[in-house]
Amino acid sequence: MKKSKFNFFEKREDGSWVAFNAATGALGILSQSGYEIYESLTSLTKGKITIESREVIRLITTVDDMKKGGFILDDDFDELKNIEILVNRRKFDSSSFGLTIMPTSDCNLHCPYCYEAKNREHMDKSVQDELVTFVEKHLENVKYFGVSWYGGEPLLAVDTIVELTDRFLKLCSQHNCEYSSGIITNGVLLTEENAKKLRDSNVTFVQISLDGTREIHNKTRYSKGNKGTFDTIIENIKNALDILPSIYLRINLNKDNVPCLDKLLDYLASEGLKNKVQVYVGQIEPIGAIRSCNDITTKCIVDDFFAETYVNFNKTAIQKGWDPEPYLVPATTFGLCAAEMDNAFVVEPNGNLQKCWVPIGDEKERVGNLRDGVMTSGTLNKWIGYSPLDDPECRECEVLPLCYGNCVYRNLLEPKSKHCGVWKYQLGDVLKEIDNYYPANIRKTGIESEMNWLSEPLEKRKRCCFIVCGIRCTTLHGKISCNKGSCKPVSVCG
Repeated sequence: MKKSKFNFFEKREDGSWVAFNAATGALGILSQSGYEIYESLTSLTKGKITIESREVIRLITTVDDMKKGGFILDDDFDELKNIEILVNRRKFDSSSFGLTIMPTSDCNLHCPYCYEAKNREHMDKSVQDELVTFVEKHLENVKYFGVSWYGGEPLLAVDTIVELTDRFLKLCSQHNCEYSSGIITNGVLLTEENAKKLRDSNVTFVQISLDGTREIHNKTRYSKGNKGTFDTIIENIKNALDILPSIYLRINLNKDNVPCLDKLLDYLASEGLKNKVQVYVGQIEPIGAIRSCNDITTKCIVDDFFAETYVNFNKTAIQKGWDPEPYLVPATTFGLCAAEMDNAFVVEPNGNLQKCWVPIGDEKERVGNLRDGVMTSGTLNKWIGYSPLDDPECRECEVLPLCYGNCVYRNLLEPKSKHCGVWKYQLGDVLKEIDNYYPANIRKTGIESEMNWLSEPLEKRKRCCFIVCGIRCTTLHGKISCNKGSCKPVSVCG
């Protein structure tokens, strides 16, 4: 037997230990005597056990629990190879098909940090027809089809969303395929009428962004007439609560708005939004079309400070009575980004296909078009073939399964700006306070075991498909639905 390289142990005030394995997601409370068993495992053999029979039972049961959780392994078990296998199962899973669709690249706001190239293309009828034909070809053996509506501002083309959804649903019915969709919108056009159109078009998830309190938000997320949008967005969210099942509110962090996060939470609560929307924080980064904009880069916060702010924000939210952010408790990712998936693409309004939404409009990164299909090319292979296991630093990282290299775009196209995720900086502190996120959820694994599970290994867990960058990816896993944290169980490879 050997110990996993992905084990984390944090001692608690009562003398017990929080035990977490990053590869399996197993999370539990281990007694001091159980921890002593773990520490002595490399020297224990059946021949050396000379203790009473009841102690033998306790020892064996505890060891069995540790093996189930991945804390201890057989000597010939290669953890990195196993991660590679699990990732490839997901990467080349032909049962699901995902598209991020831009019905328009036009936008009604003028955010200074937007990474997209500015143009005003709208998807015309001929491209829509090509898209439907493209989808039909890919649904032959697919069980799950997921769509993320994206822009630009997709609600500028809400009628296109309605029309395409109707055609997609007919195709899914013909192919006995499940359909799910979500939308990423700035929220300004999320009127009651549009919210009902989205509901009737099977949109079950909405992400909306704020940049802080009213004063700060209106300085960065304003209309092209320099009109602030904060009040309109809040009012639209309130009106949509009873129409749309899941609304996520992303707070874009920068140096200006970090100090106002407490005030923003209090304001949202005063507007009746506490625990009716899911609030989380995201990092603004100098990538894509804005990577050379000094005005933006000077306001971006570095990775370790973002990680600290991310965790502190959630602690504060919990103290104020908000539900914990779904992804605050560590969970394995194993390649959740559409950019590296074999059966997922971004569709531009002109019909071009990309693997990532950051380089939209970049002809060098195009991997095909709707009419001619996906091209076998070095560009396509670059995205799908990406693996952090090729990076010596990532291979040796103890939190590799929790981020799997983080942003594929940055690692491929801007490697000098590669950044690490929250857990590299904050995992220990979060584990020490894990009771805040799992109240009254501790249970025994066995009568004689020294391990009490908070969350069992991944094959027995329910998890939310909230991806590393802070945006739920409906394009990859239509098979995983989420309604404010109520998720379907997934298998160890999915």
